[in-house]
This record gives sequence, C-alpha cells and structure tokens, in this order.
Amino acid sequence: MPTNPFLKHFKFDDENAVVRYKGPEPKNIKEAFLMSIAKWEFVCSLKTLEGVNTGYSDTCGLCLYYDEDFSCSCCPISEKTGKEDCIRTPHEDFTNACGDEEELRKYAKQELAFLKELYESHLKKTKRK
Repeated sequence: MPTNPFLKHFKFDDENAVVRYKGPEPKNIKEAFLMSIAKWEFVCSLKTLEGVNTGYSDTCGLCLYYDEDFSCSCCPISEKTGKEDCIRTPHEDFTNACGDEEELRKYAKQELAFLKELYESHLKKTKRK
C-alpha cells in the first residue's frame, strides 16, 4: 500500500496523552478506510501506548464518515461484526486492556491488520460489481 495521505494529519498531544487528527474529513468510503488505517498506523508508531487516549471516534475515518447520526449500523466494521461501537474487534480489546505495554501494542497491531483486511475485502467486493 502506498504512503497513506491521512497519516501526516495525526499528531500526539504529549500534555494530554491523546491522539489528535487535524486534517480533512473523509469524502468517501475509500478515504474513510484510509483515515482509519492511518490512525492505527500512527498509534502503532508511538513509543509507548500506556495511558494513550486514541481519540476514539474523533480520529476514526469510518466513524466520521458513517456516524453522522450517531449510528454505526452502515459501517463496514459493524456489518462484519454485527455489533456497533467496534465491539468484537481488536479495538475493543485495546480499549479494555489493563495498560500493559505489550498487550496494548499487540491489540493495536491487530486492529491495524483487521482494518487493512476489511479494506482489501471491500475493494474486492466493489471490483466485482
């Protein structure tokens, strides 16, 4: 995958230990996926994950694209898992982790892989149509 154009818009606020996104909102599903993938690429690149707030839906391209009415039902993640709010994904595991660096990093990498796989699956479906 070429360099993700959304990656450059993610920053880490050291003072508050939170991931911030300062860039354009996604205009289509492709951009929504790329922004969500960029978020987790950024999270995985951080030196430490203990105590980090990932920004949740404020930094998720899929949330920004699909959650205008605060309903996840059309999001590809929700369609895959049958649940809203990223339940049954590595994101849920990351959020519920007890702060152990190794565990957090494992779940962050799993979330990134999950999103990339879901994006690839989406691309294959749209090519068949």
